[in-house]
Amino acid sequence: MQKKLLILGGGVSHLAIINIANNMGLHTVVMDKNPAAKGLKIAKKAINLDGGNKEQVLSVAKAENIDGILSTGDYSVIPAAYAAEKINLVSLGSKTANLVTNKGELFSRFAKHGVPIPPRKVVTNFKDALGVVNKIGLPVILKPEYSYGASRGVIRVNSIEEFEKKFKFTQGFCLKKGIIIEKFIDGLEHTIESITINGKTSVLAISDKIRTSNPYCVATSLDYPSKQKKDIVRKLKLAAKKAIAASGIRNGASHIEAISLSGQVYVIDFGGRGGAGGFIPSVVVPRINGVNMMEAMIKIALGEKVGSLKPQFWNSVIYRFFVAEPGIVKSINGIRKAQKISWVVDLKIHVKKGDRIEVLSNQLLRPGYFVVVGKNNQEAEKRAKLIQELVKIKTK
Repeated sequence: MQKKLLILGGGVSHLAIINIANNMGLHTVVMDKNPAAKGLKIAKKAINLDGGNKEQVLSVAKAENIDGILSTGDYSVIPAAYAAEKINLVSLGSKTANLVTNKGELFSRFAKHGVPIPPRKVVTNFKDALGVVNKIGLPVILKPEYSYGASRGVIRVNSIEEFEKKFKFTQGFCLKKGIIIEKFIDGLEHTIESITINGKTSVLAISDKIRTSNPYCVATSLDYPSKQKKDIVRKLKLAAKKAIAASGIRNGASHIEAISLSGQVYVIDFGGRGGAGGFIPSVVVPRINGVNMMEAMIKIALGEKVGSLKPQFWNSVIYRFFVAEPGIVKSINGIRKAQKISWVVDLKIHVKKGDRIEVLSNQLLRPGYFVVVGKNNQEAEKRAKLIQELVKIKTK
């Protein structure tokens, strides 16, 4: 009998997830509150409801006799776990789901379990925030304790004079009152993708991240695999495994962000789901090493046995984002030519002529992306630069 998979999210970044599930022979039920979501069009069944509403997710799961529920981002981690737990399906569990989306409580647990993290504190008012800054020392990073990710509300503070204004900026993105004040570590950032099965974690991909850092911290490129020395890569893997164990995840994916500096590593963010809304497990990881990470995630959700996660080969992959000067888009050139190149895995532009490009203050404002593959880091970087020269977004 054909199994049914409920996928919570049908946006552009989720299309690859839906296609993988369809190709696995599953009956895909895609739930998205946006009636124009492209994923609804390729699902076996489309549900135009909010995948971030746990009661609506539970109602759909019951009505459709769902066999597994897949979260595609922080927004749907809690609803997926809640509904799956209610109908006895495999999930993170509500306790773990609530923990991994509460960055204050989660990092307190990390500290107790020996996970390397920067000095940080959660505050709820400006007076307490000043006290923390005086203790930690500038520069610091402000982050919402609760948000829906995408670097919304994340900002660097370099001086006391700018602190109040930036504190209010972060408050504007908080789902609850808590704001995290974290010591800014001026090192190289990394992303770490992992799968955990019965408490055993396999680290599948580690990137070197290029990002903006003053004042906003937004990724502009993820370069795989990391070019760092073996000792740093080993420490990143160890930190990831410690963080996953401390989080309570026994079965599922995780997306971790960390920083390396002077031979040390620090975990700075954690997600109990795949990176980039599931795009990295679906599109990037298989091109790096042949491991179909998303298929493994789907099998875990369905309660099925996952096959080997051993890498089959090693390629270099660059997942890079287009940038453009703020203003009105007056022209976009080179897209069709770039999309026809064999080593271009994916390329999409999210803006069109006449749209406004804002200052890059969070990941949702990036105007597009591309993914290229090469046999080594040098070839992949050369190819990425060719695409950046070919595709131009001009503003006025």
